[in-house]
Amino acid sequence: MKFMEKAKRFFTLNAANHEGFTLVELIVVIAILAILAGVAVPAYSGYIKRAEKAADLQLLGAINEAYAAACMSEGVWETLDPNSAKMPIVNGKINLNGVAPVAVADDFAMFYMGNENAAFKVITALRFNPVSKVFEDAGEGAVVSLPGGGTISLTPDQLALLKGSTYANDISGLMTQVDGVSGLVMGLLVGENGDTSLAQAVLGDFLNSDAYLAGTIVALGGTVDPNKDLKTQYGDIVNQFKGEQVKKKLADELGVAVEDLDITANSERYNEIMGEVNATVDQNMLIMSVAQNASKQNAADVMKIINSDTPKADLLKAMTDGADGMGQAALVYGAFTAYAMSDSATEAAKQALADTSKEGGDPTAVFDVLTGAELEAFQAYMAKDAGKNDLNACIEAMGVINNTSNNKEASTGLMANGFANDDFVGALEELLK
Repeated sequence: MKFMEKAKRFFTLNAANHEGFTLVELIVVIAILAILAGVAVPAYSGYIKRAEKAADLQLLGAINEAYAAACMSEGVWETLDPNSAKMPIVNGKINLNGVAPVAVADDFAMFYMGNENAAFKVITALRFNPVSKVFEDAGEGAVVSLPGGGTISLTPDQLALLKGSTYANDISGLMTQVDGVSGLVMGLLVGENGDTSLAQAVLGDFLNSDAYLAGTIVALGGTVDPNKDLKTQYGDIVNQFKGEQVKKKLADELGVAVEDLDITANSERYNEIMGEVNATVDQNMLIMSVAQNASKQNAADVMKIINSDTPKADLLKAMTDGADGMGQAALVYGAFTAYAMSDSATEAAKQALADTSKEGGDPTAVFDVLTGAELEAFQAYMAKDAGKNDLNACIEAMGVINNTSNNKEASTGLMANGFANDDFVGALEELLK
């Protein structure tokens, strides 16, 4: 109370009544201020740090998203390599082996991981687990950037099934079989007598169906307009696409830009290329459409055909009954491919697969093997968990092909170059390592 009276008298206008603070009183005031500062400053600093961390995390997320979008759109990639250290895969996870991650918060980080191969780029969403000290898959699947342009998207289920399947050891073999699907469909319909009437009837209905027309329009980078005739839209985009491919191929041969191409002066070669492109694109459009159908099939329905006594005859009947039969034929073909790649395969099965993989090979030859003991061996493999997994992985592989129709560059590249081309196979191989 005495201290407060002194303070009051000190600040009055009557200077004659002023009395100064004692040294003890000043020391007490300074001590109180020091205690208050000691409590307030750390708390304030903590608020600042937490606010800065939140802002940094928000900025990190925005940078990651922008970086990933730029990578996918431009086809450019750089390997994330903390302190130039290797980051080996351990049990499906990327182990840092004690290397400090780059710009990672204590509780969260999301990176897009590249790889050392400059040709094929794999973009994977990862989260840092501070307990296990590893980057773990964030459940986002993966996006593969093709060297020729475009991307392939895989869902987490597709990625897991393909990695755990027989195909993971020879994805090139699977894509070679996929590239033979159009020959398989045609071969089954034409048969050994060479009569094309059934093929013309079945394929005619299929190729004129709304599902095929709409699917092809999307696969070639177009958008279906519900207010316009579907066949007209299909014809316009197919003719445009084929024309672009012919000009590109001729320009590449002549070493000139497409806009500088003189078609009149090279009309003979132009017409030759047109014939080649027509055949290739028609074949690949059929493969894409069959893959779209196959990706929607139920594994149980396919197993019924595999477990029948006459799978080839049953497939032919299914194909004449509707488009689903084509997808089922592709899946039985794919399942046999996995079986022939496995350690359980007989020599006859391995030889049949090798024969169909040759240039000009007959894909339907695999079904000629499926009789008697050979059929029983195939059915025994498909009854195992490995066989069931391979069939589901084959369905997902068809789904991956179907996914490319969502990306104009990737789908048009596959339509022009086929599904066993080095870009596509190489990207999938890199992804499944």
